Amino acid sequence: MNDFELAICCLSFSRADGGSLLVAVDDAPDHSISCSVDTIVAAEFHPLERNTIVTCGKSHIAFWSLDAGGMLYKRMGIFETRDKPKYVTCVAFLQTGETITGDSNGSLAIWGRGTNTLWKLMKNVHDGGIFSICVLKDGSVITGGGKDSKIIQFDHNLSRTGVVSQIAHHYGGVRVISEGRGSQLLLGTTRNCILNGNPEMGFQPIVLGHSDDLWGLAPHPSIPQFATVGFDRVLQLWESMSHSILWSKDIGEQAQSVAFSQDGAVILVGCVNGKWMIFDSQTRELLGHHTDGNEPIQVISFSPDGSMVALGSRDNHIYVYQVSDDGMKYSRVGKCSGHSSFITHVDWAEDNQTLRSNSGDYELLFWNAGTCRQIPQASLMRDVEWSSNTCTLTFTTVGIWPENADGSDVNFCDRSHDRKLLVSADDFGKVKLFSYPVCQPKSLCHTYSGHSSHVTAVSFLQDDSRVVSTGGRDTAVLQWTVS
Repeated sequence: MNDFELAICCLSFSRADGGSLLVAVDDAPDHSISCSVDTIVAAEFHPLERNTIVTCGKSHIAFWSLDAGGMLYKRMGIFETRDKPKYVTCVAFLQTGETITGDSNGSLAIWGRGTNTLWKLMKNVHDGGIFSICVLKDGSVITGGGKDSKIIQFDHNLSRTGVVSQIAHHYGGVRVISEGRGSQLLLGTTRNCILNGNPEMGFQPIVLGHSDDLWGLAPHPSIPQFATVGFDRVLQLWESMSHSILWSKDIGEQAQSVAFSQDGAVILVGCVNGKWMIFDSQTRELLGHHTDGNEPIQVISFSPDGSMVALGSRDNHIYVYQVSDDGMKYSRVGKCSGHSSFITHVDWAEDNQTLRSNSGDYELLFWNAGTCRQIPQASLMRDVEWSSNTCTLTFTTVGIWPENADGSDVNFCDRSHDRKLLVSADDFGKVKLFSYPVCQPKSLCHTYSGHSSHVTAVSFLQDDSRVVSTGGRDTAVLQWTVS
C-alpha cells in the first residue's frame, strides 16, 4: 500500500466482522480519511456496527458511516453548551455500544449509540489529559492519565470503584492500556516503558526503553552485555541473550557517550556539559566525576591495556588520562590540540601509545598519547596495527561512503574482533555490513533497515555473533544476528 504521503498516525481493524476492513489515517495536512485540517489522534471501528468509524483529535470527535459503495459520510460530534476540549485524546466503546472518550481536560464523555450527541460528561477524572481508555471483558472501565500517571477503575455503570493506582513518575505517563491474561493489564508509557500488573497489586516494568535522542553505545569487553545512554539522562545496562535490561539509572545529566573499561568493571559516561562520570558496572554506584571544558564529550575510548583513556570533546580537543586503581583513579596526562572542528571518533593503536581521530571537518589526525603531540607524518602510520576501527574516515573505510555522500552521512562504524567484517550506521536509517578492510570506493555491502531515524551508533558484541545499533530520534535499540 503506497497511498500515503507521510507517517501513519492511526490504524484500526473492523471488529464486528473479524477484521475484514482497515482504517488508516496519515499525517498529511489534509489527513486522508477526512480531507480536513483537523489533527486526528485516534480512529476506531465500532465493535457492534461494522460500518461505523469514530475519529477524534483537535477540538473534535467525528462519527463516520461507510456505505456499500465504499463512500464515507461524516457527522461531527455536538458538544452543545459544554466547552469543547482542546483535544479529544482517546476513544473506546462500552459493552452496550455507547462511545466513551477522554480529553485533554481530564474529563470522560459518553456519546449515545447511533447518535453524535453528548449524553454524559464526567469532569476532572484525571489531573491533566486522559491518554487511554480500556473497556475490560467484564464491562468495567480503566482510564490512564498522561500527566498524573494514574490508573483509575470504574464499574460497568461508570461509577468509581475507589481503586486508583499511581505509576512511578520515572516510568512516564500512561499512554496506552491493554487487557492481558486473567486480571493482568499491560501499560505503555510516555517514556517508552511497558508495565504489567493490575490496579490492586500495582505494576512492574517488563520492558524499559529510552525516551530521547540516543547517542551512547558500548559493548561489554567479555560478556554479552552492552550499555546505552542518551539525552533522557538514563544509563542502561542490557543483557543481549535475554533482550532485557539488567539495570537502569537516572544519572541526572544529558549524555552523549559511554565506554566500558577493559575489564568491564567500570562504565564511563560523557555528558553534554563537559562532565564525565565513572560508575561501577555491578552496583551502578557513582565512583567519581571529572570535567573537561563545557562542551559535550562526544567519544570515550580506553587503550587496549586499559592504562589510558581518551575523551574527544566538541571543543576540538582530545583529553588523555592515565588510569590506575582498577579504573577507579584518573590522572590527566594532557590534551591533544590540533583539530579545527569537534571530535567525532577516536581509535587506539595496539601499542597503547598512538591515537587517531576524526573531526567534524573530516580530518584524520594521528597523536602520541603520552605526550599529546600530533604526529604530522601520516606515512609513518601505514603499518600501525589499530586495536579498533570506529573512525569512519580512514584508509580502511574508504568504501563505506556512498557516492555523493557528504562527510556527515555515515555516523559510526565498528570492526569485528576477528577483523573480517565492518558494520556502519548512517543518516538514512540503514545498518550496512562490509567485508574488512573496505579499501575500494563504493564497496559491496549488505544493507539492513529497521530504524525510522538516523542511526547514531553501531557495535559488534564481544564474540562477533551479534551487532547492536542505536537510533537517534526513534530512541530504538536494535540487535542483529551475524550469520
